[in-house]
Amino acid sequence: MPQPGEHVEITRDDALYRRLSPDHVKDGTVVSNAYNRRGKPDPEISVGLARQITPEAMLRERPDFGVGLLPAHVPLDLGLVVRHDPLPDWPAHALILNPGDPATQGR
Repeated sequence: MPQPGEHVEITRDDALYRRLSPDHVKDGTVVSNAYNRRGKPDPEISVGLARQITPEAMLRERPDFGVGLLPAHVPLDLGLVVRHDPLPDWPAHALILNPGDPATQGR
C-alpha cells in the first residue's frame, strides 16, 4: 500500500469510483451531467481509485449519494488522462483529465 502522498500508476485494469448524486442517475443509467460542472464537461473529474477505497468510504461524507464503478480503460480509450492525485484526507483520490482542455494544461 502506498504511503500518504505517494502517487501510484493507474492502469487500464484499474477501477474507479465516482460519487453520484441522485440527479446523476435516471432509470438506473448514469447521465452525462454526472461528468459536468456548470453545464459543461468537467475538465477535472474527481474519482476514487477502487483498489485504495471502498464504496462505503466514498459515501462517508455524502450518505445520500450513490457510487458508480468506471473501468479505467474507458476514459483512457477516449484519450483522457487518469492520474492519481492523493489528498491529505483522501489518499485514493484520482483525476480524469482532458489533455486538450486548457483548464488541465500542466496537470
